[in-house]
Amino acid sequence: MMGEHNWQKIKLHSDELSLQLNLATKQEFIEKKPELESQLELDLVDIKAPMSGTYYAAASPNAAPFVKIGSHVKVGQTLCIIEAMKLMNTIESEHEGQIVQILVSNAQMVTAGQVMMKMKP
Repeated sequence: MMGEHNWQKIKLHSDELSLQLNLATKQEFIEKKPELESQLELDLVDIKAPMSGTYYAAASPNAAPFVKIGSHVKVGQTLCIIEAMKLMNTIESEHEGQIVQILVSNAQMVTAGQVMMKMKP
């Protein structure tokens, strides 16, 4: 919207909120991007594979995935299954939060300690 109208700044005020948006130049954005990305990474929780095996996103090939990007999960909620030595191991969340990244694909081999997902607590 700001770019469509050639606006550089928008101020909004109400009884409960005051908000000011400033349009950054491309150079300002490029300079701040690494700083912003690293701050976002600091706020995320890594969900790591507790064992090596095959990662499955759902209980069966035709079932919906246990979680997807944007899913809100609770402690104890199933995140995935890892098949190891012909045993299906249910992997449950140790944290409450929102899944923001899924870094592995269905039926992919994972190693113990590998980050499978990232969660915003």
